[in-house]
Amino acid sequence: MKMEAIASFLSVYTASYVQVVSGMNCSPNVFPSLKVYVHLSSLHLDELSKKWEAEHADLAELTLDPAVHFYNGGMSLDPYINHNPRLRILRMCYYSNNDHRYGGITYTDEYNELHNICEELGVDFEDIFLHYRKDTSMDEILPESKSGWVGQPDAPREDRLRLIVKYSNIAERYAVINPMLYTLMDVMGDRYPTYIPLCSNPGDIVYFGHYERFKELNLKLDVKASGDWEAIYEYWTGKGWTPLEVTDGTNLMTKDGRIQFVPPIDWYKTSINTSEPWWYVRLRCTRSGNTDPIAKTVKAEKYIRKLGDQWQVPGWDPSNDGNGDGFVDDEEFSDLANPLATARFRYQARAVTCHWDPQRWLMNMANPDYLKVLAVQQKRRVSTAPGKGKHTWAGVRIDNTSPYFIQKMISMSGISGESESPLAEYRGRIRNVARKWEKDFADCIGSVRRKLEGKMMAANVYGAFHFPDAEENLDVIYRENLINVRLTCLDFERKYSWVADAHEKEKSNAISIRIGNLGRTSEAITREQIYVLACFYIMQDPSLDYVVMAWGLNRFNFPRIRWIDLLGFDIGKPTLEIPAGCSPAFETDNGTYILHGGCDPGAPDKTYKVYAREYTKALVVAKPLSCKGPNPTLEMNPREYSEATTTIHRLGSRYRRLYADGTVGSLVNQIELRNAEGAILIKEL
Repeated sequence: MKMEAIASFLSVYTASYVQVVSGMNCSPNVFPSLKVYVHLSSLHLDELSKKWEAEHADLAELTLDPAVHFYNGGMSLDPYINHNPRLRILRMCYYSNNDHRYGGITYTDEYNELHNICEELGVDFEDIFLHYRKDTSMDEILPESKSGWVGQPDAPREDRLRLIVKYSNIAERYAVINPMLYTLMDVMGDRYPTYIPLCSNPGDIVYFGHYERFKELNLKLDVKASGDWEAIYEYWTGKGWTPLEVTDGTNLMTKDGRIQFVPPIDWYKTSINTSEPWWYVRLRCTRSGNTDPIAKTVKAEKYIRKLGDQWQVPGWDPSNDGNGDGFVDDEEFSDLANPLATARFRYQARAVTCHWDPQRWLMNMANPDYLKVLAVQQKRRVSTAPGKGKHTWAGVRIDNTSPYFIQKMISMSGISGESESPLAEYRGRIRNVARKWEKDFADCIGSVRRKLEGKMMAANVYGAFHFPDAEENLDVIYRENLINVRLTCLDFERKYSWVADAHEKEKSNAISIRIGNLGRTSEAITREQIYVLACFYIMQDPSLDYVVMAWGLNRFNFPRIRWIDLLGFDIGKPTLEIPAGCSPAFETDNGTYILHGGCDPGAPDKTYKVYAREYTKALVVAKPLSCKGPNPTLEMNPREYSEATTTIHRLGSRYRRLYADGTVGSLVNQIELRNAEGAILIKEL
């Protein structure tokens, strides 16, 4: 085709196609064929990315504490979101599980927030969690692939402590050791070596803090103290610091070892140098020595044990705690009433979210007090403002709202559906317990929603699950990774039925499209971009749904992964036109039809389908993986995506293929598609 003709064609589309200059000169509401949902975050974006996302989103969530996002992330988002009057912002939270993240990467501290509300309402904080009633083994708690997801060098990390050092010779000078990486950093932001000084001068103090009560310190020393160095251990009584009786296996820091103590009855949490209240034991130097100790690591008890190929979480039985002080001391432990439950504290028996993070714990949905606590927390959260501008919170977005966690906990325990539940709060057969917890969870969402007085309720039900009980109580159903290149044609139809079910109830879907499975080459990335966006166009109701570019792959600091050129191209609105001779693809008809189907040339025992949907300015087609029988593809097989799967499809008219960079090709009347490939075909003028 001559260049003059191409120029003429593009000039006609100027009003529809978004001209992007340096990725920034876009005005709000630039995406005429869809609505966009973004994760506003200051931690992982450059200034260009933050500005673009804030100005061009229709719906957004804030994952971290607003103070972190807006004021500590290098820039404020206020100037940008205030130029986007249609933007609605949701505050992210958790209902199904809770954790206490350490270090620099941290979610809003819901743990302490819930703890404080429990104290206000007179609710036992530990009762809002699920617990194992006996020692429970897991095939896997945290896989190697996720061991560094939040920066921890190993996992589990239940033994991590916060360390704060107060120097006697520098007024009000504190140093906080990040318990994630053991990096020493003080409140001035100065960097220190990674070793841990343990008091040099009389009056120097090291505070060892944990989010719950603990019974020991385990030390490995870089430098051992000389015999003339002296210090004492103390704990907080609520009124002051008092000596703590310890069994010192380090012999005053002259060797590696364990320092053990019985948690005192009058031990209380406290705040050190504006930190949130934790349980602290402190080491106070009373006499300098010729050589002062320097520690390599200081940790609490590691109570999640590695047993061969399994991890074991201890169970809690209150009959083991003979004196009822909440701690199984050494005397009680030597003669357990129930030797099958070996937790020393009840919190050590919390049910973990297997395969994700052993420091995320499942919540007790059967406890009505937990619903009261959540309602108070959520009302307080949405009563604030996301920033200093005109926006208010539109509502909340709950993460991890799916049966995944309870089901994963069961499967990783190697327990069959007919086995007895290991949970103290949910007794009975596992199959019934899982269903009961899921129903209680859905009721929890409904209960809190009624307390939010008209605020929007959104939740992530995950792309691999349909959770109709919970979805009944939602305004926006966030479907994480619903669309990716692993979908077979049967997966595609099943997942569309979930989306269509929400449409029938006038609910919105936030459909997360994920790329990166086929590799990081330019060809692989652009192929996936076109494919997952085509799948979204086939599924969406543009009046209700949002597209979500999953896992931050729309960031401008990855120049090969750029979305705005595609999203800004106007393909019009979907029609219900189905060509003669073609049949509807779905039971719930949205105008999608089967363009072609047949035997996969790369695997003749499998069947492929090409799905197509007409828009006023384009034809959208997608070809998922072929399939054989009802089982989806679980593992990536390169042959399933290869040239061997290519099929040729004649089109009823002539179209121009839209590319990932927003350009269009020459007129064609047929198209070649591999498995997991799609096309957005712009209609001839």
